Amino acid sequence: MSTAQSKSDSNSRSDEGDPSSVPIIEDTRGKPRMDRFGMFPECVYCGWNIFFGLFLLFTTAFMRPGDTASVVTQCFGVVYIFAGLLSFVIIFKSARSIFVVLTVFAAMTTVLTSLTILGFAYSIDGSMPMPELMMTNKYLELIVGALLLVHIVINVFSFFIFLKRSCKSSAVLDNAYSQRSVRGTGSERQEKGSAEIIEYLVKMSATRNVEKLNTKPARHESKSGLWGETFPRDLEVEDSSYKFAFRFIKCTTAFILDKRGVLPSECFVTRRIDKIQCSNFDKKNTLALTLNDKLNGVAEAIEKGYLREFAIVFFQPPNEEKILEVYTFRLQYKDDDSVQLSLTSGLDSQEFSQNLVNTEFNNLDDTKSKFIETMKTLYRVIKKLVDLPADIDGSFRLSYTDKAPKDYVPEGFCQNEKFYEISQDMLRKQLGIVCGGFHKVQVLAASELLKEVDMNITFENSANLSCVVPTPQKRKSIGVQRNSRKHRPYGCTRSIQGTPAKNEIDV
Repeated sequence: MSTAQSKSDSNSRSDEGDPSSVPIIEDTRGKPRMDRFGMFPECVYCGWNIFFGLFLLFTTAFMRPGDTASVVTQCFGVVYIFAGLLSFVIIFKSARSIFVVLTVFAAMTTVLTSLTILGFAYSIDGSMPMPELMMTNKYLELIVGALLLVHIVINVFSFFIFLKRSCKSSAVLDNAYSQRSVRGTGSERQEKGSAEIIEYLVKMSATRNVEKLNTKPARHESKSGLWGETFPRDLEVEDSSYKFAFRFIKCTTAFILDKRGVLPSECFVTRRIDKIQCSNFDKKNTLALTLNDKLNGVAEAIEKGYLREFAIVFFQPPNEEKILEVYTFRLQYKDDDSVQLSLTSGLDSQEFSQNLVNTEFNNLDDTKSKFIETMKTLYRVIKKLVDLPADIDGSFRLSYTDKAPKDYVPEGFCQNEKFYEISQDMLRKQLGIVCGGFHKVQVLAASELLKEVDMNITFENSANLSCVVPTPQKRKSIGVQRNSRKHRPYGCTRSIQGTPAKNEIDV
């Protein structure tokens, strides 16, 4: 098995742009610097206006009921309370329209308050009597005058802050708000049960735009999360299609190993892809880097049409053929007229193969939708699984097409006389099928740690029927053949945990 350093050059083409090799760079274009005031202006403006509005309503008790001054004061009291509540809203959700309203209101308040203070000063001095502004209590007038001075200072300060923020776009406001929130309440956010948040998002996935598939705190999370930064867009091109198939397998493999707890969390980072968060190998970790390099060897096999099936197999040492759980990725290429049934694994079926044959590539949006639904379904299935035993281990297994040379072994893999085999009573499920223009990938799973009733509940409300195994129909199966491949060694990695597998033959 070669070292990670010797693999870096040979795998540079296949590793280009894949989920774990793309640098996670935060997009800061158009994003404002975090202002030093944070959410202080909103909090002060909210509290002060509510207090000042209530105080104005209180002062009407000392005025003559029904007079113009009393009515005007009551109106201003209500308006200030409303402004305070409005500023309370933007403490939790920045909105440009609210900032604009509060900016105008702060400007008007500054002008009116200045005129009011001027009127009080002349009235108290007696040089310019203004009966409509006079109250029955001179001391109350002085208190109100002092409060008005504080009021005008707060409004001038808030005016410039709100004016600055109202000139920014809504998206930039959200980013700035997020930064301020993280700085101001970061410790509180971390103390929240992230598992409860994820459970809530899963239940609300029909009405929410974002479903986070992450039960752990994000590590080095990318802020952009655009599809094109992980997967190719022009899937009608053969080169892009093979890259999509390879990166999907690599991304999903990291997701499975992370969520099943097979490897420490330090081996993974998270990356947002459109609407979901996925796990990827952290190349700063030695074990993760080794697995990442092994998976890079699969890219050539997909590009040349040699790879038929890639499987992640979990077992309890020392019996490596006693399979507890398996996730397999079956490929079909555009030039394939049929899909061969894998009789050696026990996971395949006529129905699964027919589903793969019947699925066709439509367009990029359809592929995105199927990718998201497949990852959601995988996440929900994993949540229904019992934890793997503490001494669990695993390996990657490969099965080849008839096009592959007899002694073909991808870099990072070894020859193995067996693929894998599961018991016939183990529950099997299809998780989804994703398509490029020249490659289709079907994800299947089987586990002894899964209850059938849980699987039925999991799939009951699935929005994508491709993620559910359809009820068998009486129809002629077209394009499905039994596996007639010539006998050749299968591909196998050493243990995921790093210890050699006893049945591996080094090449």
